[in-house]
Parts: sequence; C-alpha cells; structure tokens
Amino acid sequence: MFINYKLTQSINPKHYDVVIGGDGNDQFFGTSSREIALNVFSRKSGLYLFQKLFQYVSPLLSGMERFKFHNNGILHSNELQDFGFSNTELNRLFNDKSRSNKNQKEQQEMLNFNKQYLWRNYFTDLNKSGLQVIIHKASRLSTLAKLNLAFPYADEKILSFLNTLPVKYKVGGSFKELLLGKGQSKFLFKQYLKDKLPSAIANKKKQGGFTPLGIYLDDKAFRMKLYTFIKQTFSEISFFNEKELDKIIEAIDKSLNDKGVWFWHTQKQQIKLMYLLVISMWYAIFVKDDRRDTLSDYFNPKHITKNNVKKNQTKPKPLPKPELIES
Repeated sequence: MFINYKLTQSINPKHYDVVIGGDGNDQFFGTSSREIALNVFSRKSGLYLFQKLFQYVSPLLSGMERFKFHNNGILHSNELQDFGFSNTELNRLFNDKSRSNKNQKEQQEMLNFNKQYLWRNYFTDLNKSGLQVIIHKASRLSTLAKLNLAFPYADEKILSFLNTLPVKYKVGGSFKELLLGKGQSKFLFKQYLKDKLPSAIANKKKQGGFTPLGIYLDDKAFRMKLYTFIKQTFSEISFFNEKELDKIIEAIDKSLNDKGVWFWHTQKQQIKLMYLLVISMWYAIFVKDDRRDTLSDYFNPKHITKNNVKKNQTKPKPLPKPELIES
C-alpha cells in the first residue's frame, strides 16, 4: 500500500491518458511451485504429521524463526498468505472456530502436484491474491490519484488460454527439480521473452520486496502509543477476545525488541501490528465517525479538530458478532 500510494501520487494525471500496470502476471501463471512440491512430498512420505506437530508446539520454541517460517509455507502452500496471523490466533482473537481443514476429497487431491498447483493457481493466486487484493488495491489507489490505470496482463482471452495449458507450461522442471528449488516459474512467459530481453534481465533472480516499517516501529515510545490505541479500540468491539489480543501484542513487542532475530520474522511481526492498526483506524473513522488530521492525534484524547467527534455524540453500540456465511 505504501509503495502503490507513493507511485500513484507521484504521477500527474494531466500528463497521461492511461497508466499501464504490470500486476496479474504472477497470478495468471501461478506461484509457490516449490512449496507445493514439498507439500506433496511431505504428505506422501509421512513427514506431514511431524511438520504439523512442530507447528503446534512452535510458539513455545525460540530461535527457530526461519524454520518456522518455511515450515508454515509448506504446510499452507495452497493458501493465501495469512497476513502474519495463524488460523489458531485468528480463531482465538475472533472467538471463532470456523476455520477448519478442507474436506477429505480436497485433502486427497492435495497428494497430486498438478491438481494442487491448479487449485492454488485458480482459487488463491487468481481469485484472491490477483483480483481481490493486488489489482483491487492498485485500482482503488489509482482512483484516489485520479489516474486511469489499466492491466494488460489481466485480459480474459489470455486467462482463458492459460487455463487450457498443462502445468508443465506454467512451471518448468521435474518434480525432483522443484523440490530442490531448481524449477522455473512462469515457464512459458520466460521462454517467450528470453530472446526479446537482455539476459541480465531475463535471467535475473526474483528479489523479495519489503516495506521499511522499522523506521516507525523501532521507536518503543511510539509502539506503546499504538498498543494503547489498538487495545482501546478492540475493547469496544464485542466479538474480539481482549486477552488473546494482549498475547498477540506481547509476542509482537517481544520480537521487535530482539534485534538479533531473523529479518523476515521481524517484518512479519511489524506487518501484524500494522493490520491491527488498520482495523482500529477503520473502526474510529467509519464506525465512531472520529476523523482527525494525523495518526498522532488519535494518541491524544484531548486533541480536538474541526473534523473530530461531535461534543455530544453518544458512544456507538458494540458491533454484533458476524454470522458465518457458507461460500
């Protein structure tokens, strides 16, 4: 969101009739081929139960963040990233036990690499990550910046064609090569472009991106204000478990105080905190109609602006627990 926001705000809509976005390519061809291959191997070899057992006890273990991260990626290879929160944490936080495992038929299909890859490609990469998250996010931010943003990859004819192709054209390499991380993602796309782009670009390894949240969250005093604001907000929403929220925030702060912890684990904890903040801000602005000029203003209960809550406004009623909807 930060990166998209800065990009869209830096473009003058008067200078361009249309802006081209590159999103959609990953989602159309599929992702996580190595994790899916390892998931299938783990299920067939019997390692899967040991991995689940390790995940269950992992909150009690310290110093194994990298292993926990990759183990979780393999166990949940066919799912969208969980925004840093495990299903167990979400169940407890929402007082909800609806996030159950897939049915037996779906579990059997997970034993086949091609079926699991296509399942993830359609339900997770395309529908959730591609359309509901990435393209939706970029489109909304471009609207905010008054830009006409188009996605040439997100074309119905391209999608229909790619859906007819066998998996071997989407990901190159044997099953063994995929296990060893030697497979090639977006295989057909890269084959098409390898003679059209310089080799330095065509053969360049993918670089992971991250948001430098540490700039803000390394400040202990600032984090304490965040925690107070989040806890106060969540206490007003009836379907959240305050004790579980305290545990989550305590674990986040413990990780952020440990400068020797693995970088991506720290990044995950920072992202979890930001999501809690987003929920709190949404509640303050759209439920309580409490609109202030800056984030810091929400940390000062005495701060009043012309957009702030009306003096005689009554406290909003607690939100009801949402009913579960079968998809």
